Amino acid sequence: MKLALGTAQFGTNYGVANHQGQISRQEAKNILKIAQSAGIRTLDTAVSYGFAEEVLGEIGIHDFDCMSKFPLLPKNVGDIKAWVNTQIIESINRLGISHLSGMLLHHPDDILGPKGNEYLIALLDAKDQGYIKNIGFSIYSPEILDKVTRVFWPDIVQVPYNVFDQRINTSGWLDRLVDRGTKIHARSVFLQGLLLMQSDKRPKYFDKWNKYLATWDDLVATQNISPMEYALNYVITDSKIDKVIVGVDNGGQLSELISACDLKVGRELNSLVIDDLGLIEPSRWVLQ
Repeated sequence: MKLALGTAQFGTNYGVANHQGQISRQEAKNILKIAQSAGIRTLDTAVSYGFAEEVLGEIGIHDFDCMSKFPLLPKNVGDIKAWVNTQIIESINRLGISHLSGMLLHHPDDILGPKGNEYLIALLDAKDQGYIKNIGFSIYSPEILDKVTRVFWPDIVQVPYNVFDQRINTSGWLDRLVDRGTKIHARSVFLQGLLLMQSDKRPKYFDKWNKYLATWDDLVATQNISPMEYALNYVITDSKIDKVIVGVDNGGQLSELISACDLKVGRELNSLVIDDLGLIEPSRWVLQ
């Protein structure tokens, strides 16, 4: 199963289209049950996802492979090895598991700083000790890879990839990573839910890009499938992508995503490629 389950909604209010807030413990349990039954084995979480790790640990995730992410390296950190080990062990303890399948740097440029070498040594030591199986980067733009791969080549790269944001492909980095054996995990396939919203429900902030959004709406309408089905399949049918991370607000949404994986949708979307960071990087959105 190529789908992986993102868990930001387990501990925070996540996504421009999320009007339900953080999901309940019972709904989280239901989601994990559906995931397990469908053969989804990879969970993606992070220290920064509120109480997500605690929720997962309470429910029990022994049948899953779980990845987490480091927070920003504190500027005043003294013993980096101790800090790294603390982050890993605390995540493992919260999750109630013996090891992490991957630990990703949410801020990859931390390894470029004056303490970067110590950071890497501590990471590799944790891997040797069996606490983590893979070391990787969670990135917002492929540009950072030009710098960090000079220092360390990751086992996993988690990257935004959707019908509008195709920078990982157009930059050439997708091919370069695959050639080196790096696993590619795609996230933000729905652009935090924007691609799934009806045109009259989108915040006014996005009016500037109505041309692109209207083209997307029209294209989906001609296919006789839902925006979710088209957006998901555009990414999941890319053979270079190992996992597609999706987050859901309830079990019904996950069941729909699982069913949608069986569709075969065309990839004639080059006309939708856009490099405007105001649209494709949600951290830049200014919503009222």
